[in-house]
Amino acid sequence: MSQRQVRERRSYAFVTKLIPGLQALTDSAALLGAGYVSLYFLVTYSYKTIDFYHFAVIFNWLATMMVAHFAGLYQFDAILKPRNIQDRVIIAIITAFLLMFAAAFTLNISEIYSRV
Repeated sequence: MSQRQVRERRSYAFVTKLIPGLQALTDSAALLGAGYVSLYFLVTYSYKTIDFYHFAVIFNWLATMMVAHFAGLYQFDAILKPRNIQDRVIIAIITAFLLMFAAAFTLNISEIYSRV
């Protein structure tokens, strides 16, 4: 192999690791940003309950990122061809939502989601 081919292969390997990381970083910023913006604008501040809301934002972020990772959404080929993975994206979003809804129901967070 020539030096040029080795350099091209190295740069391609670097990009294949960089792009999924940037996608995960962008998703993290969007999830955390949306969570804290909605927390700021929609929730009345109370020193007693603010910790629950911070936990909910962080739990939402972690659950969604883990489901997206296990669905294979942070792979280089999946990012380049999003039409091929539309079903996995929809399933990942629904799974994350149902996981958070089940946690809210189980922990009996509010009267709206109460089991009684």
